[in-house]
Order: sequence, then structure tokens, then C-alpha cells
Amino acid sequence: MKINKTYQSLLDKSINSMLSAIEIYNKPDFKYREETFAILTINSWELLFKARILKLSKYNMKSIYQLEARKKKNGEKSKLMQPKLNRAKNPMTISLAESIYIY
Repeated sequence: MKINKTYQSLLDKSINSMLSAIEIYNKPDFKYREETFAILTINSWELLFKARILKLSKYNMKSIYQLEARKKKNGEKSKLMQPKLNRAKNPMTISLAESIYIY
């Protein structure tokens, strides 16, 4: 059975993030280990929810992107939606809260 590459990547990153969080938390002398554990754990859950949403939407990438109305040449907003881009011109994805709500 063929698995979607993006879906598999999100799952792998989620697992690795959680394992890293546990590994860092178990180190006895690590500065800011609780904070690092919390950040990596939240990141892991976010990736896991996004992978699940992607699978439920039949691997439609727009399901995990923040969408905004496309602008027409005259400046008006169109009914067509497109992914919102960050400063590096990469599509922005939904937040953890949005992914929990959708899931």
C-alpha cells in the first residue's frame, strides 16, 4: 500500500519530536529542560493532528494551509481561496488550536 509522502513525513517528524522531548526531559542536568520538553511536545501533537487532517481530507494540502481570498487585478477580493504566504513566500499552515478544532 502506497502512503502519501507528506503524510509520512508529518508522522515521522511527530514521532521524532516526541522522542526528543522525552530524551531531553530525562537528562538530569539540562538547562530549561521543562520548557524545551513543553515546546517539543506541543510541536509533536501539532504535527500529528495535521497528519490526521491530511489523511481525512484525502491528502489535500489545502486542508492544512491557512487560506485567504485571492485578490483580483482591480484590488477586490475573489471568491477563490489561496494559501496565505509568510515572509519567505512559503504557505502558512494552521495552528494547533485550529487543527484540534478541525479534528
